[in-house]
Amino acid sequence: MSSQYDLIGKLAQYEHLIVLKDWLNFLQQPPQKIVLYSDLDQAKVEQDLKSSGYTGTLILMPFVEGDDLKNDETSILEKLVAQCSAEIYVSINLDTLAYTSEKNWLPEIIDDLMQNKYQFVTGCGIIFEADQPIEGTEYLKTQRFSYNFCIMKKTLWQEIMDEFRDADIDESIRRFHCEWAIEQGLLKYNYWGRRRLDSMHWRVFHVQEWGPRMAKVRRDFFAGKGIKSYANKIFEKTKHPWEQYYKYPKPKILKRFRIWLGEKRRRLISAN
Repeated sequence: MSSQYDLIGKLAQYEHLIVLKDWLNFLQQPPQKIVLYSDLDQAKVEQDLKSSGYTGTLILMPFVEGDDLKNDETSILEKLVAQCSAEIYVSINLDTLAYTSEKNWLPEIIDDLMQNKYQFVTGCGIIFEADQPIEGTEYLKTQRFSYNFCIMKKTLWQEIMDEFRDADIDESIRRFHCEWAIEQGLLKYNYWGRRRLDSMHWRVFHVQEWGPRMAKVRRDFFAGKGIKSYANKIFEKTKHPWEQYYKYPKPKILKRFRIWLGEKRRRLISAN
């Protein structure tokens, strides 16, 4: 079985290195390259990773004039993917936490992708109404895609991105072009991927946290706190960020009641 892949992501602060190393533990098989969009000191990051046992190639790609991470993440992702040598790349975000107690799971996934049994693997803690259970497995068949965690052939990614790079897109969702474009390609060519159901022994949760709270959220995540109440929520049935992101701070009860009241009022007005 093959285990060759490259890892891409974004690293804004040294404090986020601990989450990057969590991901390396999750993946178990080390990547040939780690390619990060980052302004941090290469030698310092390299030393930290080396002290944790990583001996592959590290490439840091700093901000350059014209980069627009908020509104044109696609261009930055293209730069990262272009640095990948392996045919398979794994994308992660460092506001997303990952854990598994399973051993040696990645080589089979890579082999399946190389044989085109499916086109990608993804996950972020929630599922979608259109996702379809795959009988006898812990996976769902999906055409919804997330860079919070994905495994995909870089050639397929680039082919789809080339086709939809300049496609018309509503300005309200332009900042999500990088995911929208891939999903358009999946729909057009009837490509499907897999989403793993989250559980106590396997989970990938988007937490939407970059600050000091991450330390506590991470501790709770690895301790297994609140996992069952969050895992596998259906996106279309969630309304608020504390439903969509693991351990996202909830407003106090009174404020949540006011939010509910406001929503009810808007529904009544729209019904009339």
